Amino acid sequence: MVRVLIFIGHYPPARRIGGPARSVASMVEGNPSCEFHIFTSETDFKSKSTLEGISVDHWQERGRARVLYASARRRRLWHLRRVVYRIAPDIIYLNGVFSRRFTMPVLFLRYLGLIPRSPVILAPRGEFSAGAIGLKKVRKGLYLRLARALGLSRGVVWHACSDEEVDAIRREQGRDVPVVKAANFPPTPRPDALARHAAKGGPGCRLVFLSRISAKKNLLGALEALARVRATVTLDIYGPIEDREYWARCEACRRGLPENVTVTYRGEVHPEEVFAVFAAYDALFLPTLGENYGHAVVEAWAAATPVLLSDRTPWRDLEQDRAGWTAAPDDADSFAARIDQLAAMTESEHESWREGAFARAKRLAQDESLVASYARLFEAALARGQGG
Repeated sequence: MVRVLIFIGHYPPARRIGGPARSVASMVEGNPSCEFHIFTSETDFKSKSTLEGISVDHWQERGRARVLYASARRRRLWHLRRVVYRIAPDIIYLNGVFSRRFTMPVLFLRYLGLIPRSPVILAPRGEFSAGAIGLKKVRKGLYLRLARALGLSRGVVWHACSDEEVDAIRREQGRDVPVVKAANFPPTPRPDALARHAAKGGPGCRLVFLSRISAKKNLLGALEALARVRATVTLDIYGPIEDREYWARCEACRRGLPENVTVTYRGEVHPEEVFAVFAAYDALFLPTLGENYGHAVVEAWAAATPVLLSDRTPWRDLEQDRAGWTAAPDDADSFAARIDQLAAMTESEHESWREGAFARAKRLAQDESLVASYARLFEAALARGQGG
């Protein structure tokens, strides 16, 4: 059995970090042929409070993995080094290129020979998308140049979750770097999702934005599109406020919206409540600047909710499948036109789109190739051995 040591900033029961933690948790549960050990922090994203239901600085079972929720003093370099030697992994799996507390320290320890040069898999988690790489561009560019000069990623196998991410990795790291595509494991749709979804009702529409509130997720772009909508529309916003300055800009835009648009911030939502939230709305509105997967999108489909989505994600042919609509993240006019189209739908018309969204979710859940793709990923890392 392959022993994999995962370094990640936050892990369930942490819930504010969104996609990366869910991606890793689904990978762990979906690959029974591997033995997973996870080193993470004891808090949620941008929180100083200890997670509920964990034991700090002690290995414990969570699902199919053994997890160490480490305090700040146990996340220092020599403790990272001790963990690597104690676990003696066949593969080290890193999440996020620009993680200053986990990925960067491990790569530097490996470069300096202070830990064994075990095979490494590195998952960018969407950080190389055009929208994401442009944020804090100078700082990121300096680190990438230093990493290339030192050869920090020598011997690393890159994990991409989509064809778009394969291209993004090779654009940033070179055409010859080893990249293996293995998509995330999707949620299992509830059989009663269609029956439990709220009816559309009369004219107008109810939209939901469910994501971290940051520049990358482009809530401001959603609000700018709503300013051009003619129909009566409500938008409810769920998610942690990651960037207060960005949120202030969104608030200023919200105050200038026309009377036919109502926008309300509903706070954070517990993962167990996500299905019920999506089932209450006519569409998810997420004009993100870039996603390597988009867990919220797949969760919306699992709840039979179509999506209004930017074209910077792996998801294609949405209108053809009646699963949703796409437009460029800055194309406010196109989004507004689609929202007006949605608002004008009858209940019978919208029902066919709910069916299309649910059908997309079922097809994803029935994909039997996922386990094989992760086997190829781990085999590729083992085949590279200790790297150069």
